[in-house]
Amino acid sequence: MKEELREVIAKAVSNPRSYLDLTLVYDKGHELSGTTHFEMRAGGDFSLRSVNPRTQRTISIEGKLEDDQRDALLAAIDQSGLIDVPSSTRNIGDDEPPISVTLSYDNLVQRLLIWDGDARTNPEFQRFESVLRSLLGQLSGGP
Repeated sequence: MKEELREVIAKAVSNPRSYLDLTLVYDKGHELSGTTHFEMRAGGDFSLRSVNPRTQRTISIEGKLEDDQRDALLAAIDQSGLIDVPSSTRNIGDDEPPISVTLSYDNLVQRLLIWDGDARTNPEFQRFESVLRSLLGQLSGGP
């Protein structure tokens, strides 16, 4: 299944409109630290919801990514090897935010559950997440 999904992702990079049901779901955080939920389909449709309890700021946006934004994120998913990043196996640390990433297409589903500390030390995950963080900053008007 992972190999089939990897192939779909690679093909979607060059022709996203042929794989409109390819979906990325990214969730990070918990109630104390704040939460971010981002969902994107390969066609560019997205939703973003972010809650920061410290600043009492909530962002909720739905729309369509620019083609270059969508293409950059699909390329980051493919080139980073995100589908092969292992889930965390150690106990989660106090106040350490969990990160969940789900890639799906039809009946193909790959889910990654990684703790923030492990994510920061995993170069493949960092390649993906740096592109995603840049995109989220653009969408939310933040850094």
